[in-house]
Amino acid sequence: MDYNATFFTRDKDFYKTLLHLQLAIVLQNVITYSVNMADNLMLGNYSQDALSGAATANMIQFIVQTVVIQSTEAAVIIGSQYWSQRKYDSVRSVLWMAMRTVFAAGIIFMFLTSFFPEQILGIFTAKQAYIECGSEYLRIIHHPLFHHDLPPRRNFPFR
Repeated sequence: MDYNATFFTRDKDFYKTLLHLQLAIVLQNVITYSVNMADNLMLGNYSQDALSGAATANMIQFIVQTVVIQSTEAAVIIGSQYWSQRKYDSVRSVLWMAMRTVFAAGIIFMFLTSFFPEQILGIFTAKQAYIECGSEYLRIIHHPLFHHDLPPRRNFPFR
């Protein structure tokens, strides 16, 4: 079987569209990570403990993003299979399940970081100074943790 003839498309518009979608996703992630980097640069001038505390708190944001991205990407993969079979009700069900997962993850992480920041940060580090500085940082960013990931991911399946 000739894989080159069956696997790759010769439609140049497809690859242009794919490139544009990839660039949008890359830009979105670059912006997110740039905000964390800017926080770390500013806090690095303040103190080593503040920088380490913020870096530890950013691990939580990384986990939230991972849960959200994987949930939506799984929904896209499963949904595209249903779409090709023209099972549109199943596509809606899969997308709603992914959105509920994203929403639940956001609520859970916001709740945990609001009420148990020291315990959550204690999972990642044993240094009390980092935990204290990271807890202060989490008190600032725990609401954006929830709001940050929902709007872009709500549109993700429509790409």
